[in-house]
Amino acid sequence: MLFQRAMDKVLIIEDDDLIRENLVELFSMEGFEVHQAENGFLGIEKAKKIYPNLILSDIMMAEMNGFTVYKILKQIDEFQLTPFIFLSALNEKENIREGMNLGADDFITKPFENTELINVVKNRIEKTKKVKSSLEELKSNLVRSIPHEFLTPLHGIIGFSELIKDGLKTNEIDKSELIEYANYIIESSNKLSRIINNYILFTELEILSKDHQKKTEIKNEKVQSPNQLIYHYIKEISKKFDREQDIDFQFDEEKPIFIKKNYLEKIITELLDNSLKFSEKFDKINISTFEKNNFLELSISDNGVGMNEAQILKINSFNQFDRSKNEQSGLGLGLFLTKKILEIHEGQFHIKPNLPKGINYSLIFRKG
Repeated sequence: MLFQRAMDKVLIIEDDDLIRENLVELFSMEGFEVHQAENGFLGIEKAKKIYPNLILSDIMMAEMNGFTVYKILKQIDEFQLTPFIFLSALNEKENIREGMNLGADDFITKPFENTELINVVKNRIEKTKKVKSSLEELKSNLVRSIPHEFLTPLHGIIGFSELIKDGLKTNEIDKSELIEYANYIIESSNKLSRIINNYILFTELEILSKDHQKKTEIKNEKVQSPNQLIYHYIKEISKKFDREQDIDFQFDEEKPIFIKKNYLEKIITELLDNSLKFSEKFDKINISTFEKNNFLELSISDNGVGMNEAQILKINSFNQFDRSKNEQSGLGLGLFLTKKILEIHEGQFHIKPNLPKGINYSLIFRKG
């Protein structure tokens, strides 16, 4: 017996009987499992029973309009990712703006072309499936990574603390050993702190991306003198690796950019830390800024381990590459956090191999 793929479920909420029946017939002919409701109240109840892959709803309905249906369903966790398309005979800008501000996936005005509607629905369902697949991968990576990443530095802290305790008890530890063990504890504590802070920032950015008002406020924050700050951050980080002489700078004219100051520090720290960690001492790391239309581009290039094209395509939260070989730590969040921060500020983040070896990071900021 051949395995049959489950049909995608579409819920149609429409109070006009003729339009609703035509839509049911249209989507049934296209191979969808179609469910219907003649008003908003029944639509909400039906959605809770069937958990559709997509909801298609009229806006202007008696008793409860489509916007209210949307608000109620989006408060339920199971419908956070369910694509929602509004249908309306009204094409006024106020309705489109209100729907989009709510976060609707699309807005189709009546009358509409059947082919256009079907294509929009299919595309939205496929995009949502990809997002859900990525989230499942994220959960899997999270479950695999967190125990190891948190416990490794924690074990170091506990282990060296016990060595100090036992040594002091038996008077079998000298000053040099005490300092050595204390340094190991400090190093492990710093690793653990960075892992925790990255995880907190990841959660913060995920919440921020869903808060339209807060996101608008954040993305319009400016750094007036980015070159000075970038130079300062780079000097501090390279000093910790004793590699100040390995950094080559070439900065364009100073211009303000849109980004939160602490977010700028975070992405510079993450990327330069990677370049320093995975390249050899005396290998040059080139850092430059230059204007590009209404944007400022920051380039960081190293000659280290680098990544191949397949790995670059897999950039995501909690993904690490060749961990056993490169001894990475910190949940693999650095590159994902950089990408997320720049997206929130309407910038861009690109990675490409720096041939013959190494990596090139390109960060594009909006100029202020």
